[in-house]
Amino acid sequence: MADTKLRTSRMHLLFVLPLVLEVQSISKSHNFTYDCTCHLELKISNCTSSNFTHLPAALPPFTEQLDLSLNHLSAIRPQAFHSTPRLRILLLNDNMIAMLANGAFSLLEGLLRLDLSRNRISFLSEGFSRGLGSLRDLSLAENRLSSLDSSCFVHFDALQRLNLSHNAIETIKMRAFGSMSTLRQLQLNSNNLTVLKNGIFSMLRNL
Repeated sequence: MADTKLRTSRMHLLFVLPLVLEVQSISKSHNFTYDCTCHLELKISNCTSSNFTHLPAALPPFTEQLDLSLNHLSAIRPQAFHSTPRLRILLLNDNMIAMLANGAFSLLEGLLRLDLSRNRISFLSEGFSRGLGSLRDLSLAENRLSSLDSSCFVHFDALQRLNLSHNAIETIKMRAFGSMSTLRQLQLNSNNLTVLKNGIFSMLRNL
């Protein structure tokens, strides 16, 4: 009788052990960064004020709104947001970003709002706007931009609001706003502009 109970106990243990291991394995695969608060139903990942110096390695792929404001990020690498392709809102304000790589946002084809205000950005490359054809709201306020090239905004086909205030912009190249026929609001206050070429805003018919 005792022998039968022992065999039953062992069988029960053998059944439970794989179940425990499986649960632990599942838990690990969903172990997103502890410095972010992720809301599954709201599709929001809040990573603000987390002292990040690099983008978090593990973020839920369902994320549509990502708040990385008030961290210590200094650079955004190419295709940096490959793990969160569904993003609609991306907040990167109040960091120390000085470098935006070509194609940094190229996988975010559904992004609607991008906030890069209060960083250290002094230059926008030709590939800055690549993949951002759906973007409607962009803030680059309070950075260190000194000029706007004719190609840095070329892919902004749907942009409606652009904030470039409080930079050090001295020159704007012709056709810098050439692709922005949908733009409704443009802020250029508090820059170093003295002369603007005729026709520089000719494509901005909705302002």
